[in-house]
Amino acid sequence: MRVGDPSDASDALGPLIDTRQRDRVHSVVTGAVAKGAILAAGGAYDGLYYQPTVLTDVTSDNLAWSEEIFGPVAPIQIIPHCI
Repeated sequence: MRVGDPSDASDALGPLIDTRQRDRVHSVVTGAVAKGAILAAGGAYDGLYYQPTVLTDVTSDNLAWSEEIFGPVAPIQIIPHCI
């Protein structure tokens, strides 16, 4: 997904609202990785433009899973099949 000026139709995502929100999103992402989640894509930013981010192996006690992030982050939880 292309990140940039929202007035440009070829850009799928615009900027976050401010640096405080950008830093919060980044803190959730880095905190999730520190607790064992895998950064499958993204996880970086340029100014207020945060790359679309995918976190896998996120546990239910992880902030990335239990709270709304308000940024382009998709936390994925792997649940084993019950037999």
